[in-house]
Amino acid sequence: MSDLSAQPMMMAALLDLSRLVYASLDLNEVLGRVIAAVRDLSGAEVISIMLLDESGDHLTVAAAYGIDPQLSAGMSLRLGEGIAGWVTLNSQPLQVVNPSQDPRYKRIVPDEQQIIFSLPLRVYDRTLGAINLARTSGSALFDPGVAQVVEIFASHAAIAISNAASAAALRYAAARERLTNLVSQASQSPGTATALIERILAELGVALEADLCALMGPGPDGYSALSTWSVGEQSAILWEPDALTQEQGDQIGAESCDIYVIVQDRGKMPPWLIARALRPDRYWRRAERDLLRFAADQITLVMARERLISAEQRSRDLSTTLSQLANACNAMIDQDRVLDFILEQLARFVSYDSSGVFLFHDEQYARLVAGHGYTFDLSQTIVLAAGPGSPAWLNHYDRRATYIPDVRQITDWQDVPDSAMIRSWIGVPLIVNESVIGVLTIDKWTPSAFVEADVQVAQMFGDHLAVAINNARLLREAQTRASQIQVIHQLSGSLSAISDVQTLLDEVAGLLHRTFGYYQVVIGLVEDDTLVIRSAQGIVNDVAEFGEFRSYSVQRGLTGWVARHGETVMVNDVSRDPRYAKTPTLMDTRSELIVAIKHGETILGIIDIEGNISGGFNQSDVYLAESLAGQVAVALANIRRYAELLRAQEQLLHSERLRALGELASGIAHDFNNLLTNILSHTKLLLANTEEPETAEGLRIIERAAYDGAASVRRLQSFAQTSRSLPTEEVHIDSIVAVDK
Repeated sequence: MSDLSAQPMMMAALLDLSRLVYASLDLNEVLGRVIAAVRDLSGAEVISIMLLDESGDHLTVAAAYGIDPQLSAGMSLRLGEGIAGWVTLNSQPLQVVNPSQDPRYKRIVPDEQQIIFSLPLRVYDRTLGAINLARTSGSALFDPGVAQVVEIFASHAAIAISNAASAAALRYAAARERLTNLVSQASQSPGTATALIERILAELGVALEADLCALMGPGPDGYSALSTWSVGEQSAILWEPDALTQEQGDQIGAESCDIYVIVQDRGKMPPWLIARALRPDRYWRRAERDLLRFAADQITLVMARERLISAEQRSRDLSTTLSQLANACNAMIDQDRVLDFILEQLARFVSYDSSGVFLFHDEQYARLVAGHGYTFDLSQTIVLAAGPGSPAWLNHYDRRATYIPDVRQITDWQDVPDSAMIRSWIGVPLIVNESVIGVLTIDKWTPSAFVEADVQVAQMFGDHLAVAINNARLLREAQTRASQIQVIHQLSGSLSAISDVQTLLDEVAGLLHRTFGYYQVVIGLVEDDTLVIRSAQGIVNDVAEFGEFRSYSVQRGLTGWVARHGETVMVNDVSRDPRYAKTPTLMDTRSELIVAIKHGETILGIIDIEGNISGGFNQSDVYLAESLAGQVAVALANIRRYAELLRAQEQLLHSERLRALGELASGIAHDFNNLLTNILSHTKLLLANTEEPETAEGLRIIERAAYDGAASVRRLQSFAQTSRSLPTEEVHIDSIVAVDK
């Protein structure tokens, strides 16, 4: 101390520097003032302050002079490692010449150091770290007086650093309390998360005395700022976590001005919270990282609560929408309006690029009946065959909502318009009475675009779609049945008045074509083993246009099969049925419905209804055709019975005429016979009493004429069958009547 008393200026400088250091409670400012004071006191070329972390196991550079800030940010030593580690562990100052030769030395700076003077930073019985002074030129030790002054200053610096750390701890505790209150007292309304996160960033920035705080989130082009706070004017923030950062989650960044911590949010790429200081020598302690971690946890809580509130709101909206859908399904009669309404509502809850409803028309094909977001014209006929993406495929694959992240990974995916753009796909089978009637498809033009919640919502909408379609189908079937019954009733009345076969067949064919719009209607009758086309309405109206196919064997085609077996055949794709035989005049036929005209077990003919689109027929068409075929069969049978009746009547009339004529002839013969009898009897009496030859000759002429008249009478009696009243041959009574003896 005698040296110090001899150096009053040095002592005064020490006191001034100590007051300067004590004047601030900002740790980084205190560290900067300590570095400047030690530099002024010692003239050292390299100075660093290394502090123990909260665990007490590692020393890191908190402030430095003469070292690149980018380099000093990564410097650390374990307790007991290197000169500074030894000094901190033993709480003793140490000055080493040519330190590279000292076994305790560990080189952490690139420049060769000739002298190292390290002093412990002690507060009472606790060592905070060490101040390291070094010279890179010259090998002389630091002057003992200087060393003593620096050692005294180090004790003051340690107290100042401890006070600043304690003040920061109090400030951070207060910040935690404010953040907690901020989050707990925040509005529970949806959509407030963004504003609340901005307030958290502002509170964090002020507490950390940072220049910028930002919440960085992943995007298609890397990380970008989701929310920011800054002291000055904001500029674009460029930041991306490296692999090590993502692995550790809360490490100090490679740049000493940044600290960042992961926000524990759901998702493969969670957001990060960063704090940035524009000072390159900013020292971030564990306390700052802990506060950053606490703020990140609060943001996680805010985001989770926002998700929960949004989910609750979404659930309420979904419940309301589903209720509206149920009402719409019951109130709306038009199926197209119902389906369009449901697809529009679906877009509120599932973000999609396109969606559609396909309904079965037979076991192999489903046709698009409603769509939203497609690029093609919805008026064209779009058909799904049995394969990946079709109702039949879902029926066999899995009878519930199915999510395919990338349809390009599915072999033989359906080739329909927009297929090249569709990547993500959700398919919901539409099930009514345990039967799959169609599919709801939801498309996204990017892969892996949907989440499980989307699949669940899609299933709910699919269930309502199935109900809506079934209600519309039941109503449509009821209306169709009513219309069909009315038509059949009207037809049955008109058919009963038709007595001509050709007129009957033309009337039925015309009715089917005009009333129900079928592409082609053909009616043929079976004659032995030949099917003869008798009537046609549609593209072909004259049976003569069929040429050689106006009549053909019942062994030919689908019509021949029905003519042989008497069973209804509905084929919605004739190209897939080997029984089909083309007719040159009807090359556009794509589907066919054939019913037999049967009376009892007798097959009278067939009604052939042809369509120019695949999947054109359903059970309503079958019901109509079979009902009309039954009416036609009855009408044909009636016409045939009527013809037989006419023939019987004609025969009866002819018989009656003959009978009347016979009775007339019989009466005339009887009267004439009586006259002839008188004439003959009187003539014979006169001949017996006449002797004159001339008179006798005249009487004989009269007699012969009477006999000729009698012969004519017998012929009349034979015609009138009256002559059979007496037997003309010998009759033995014994053989006819048995006489008891």
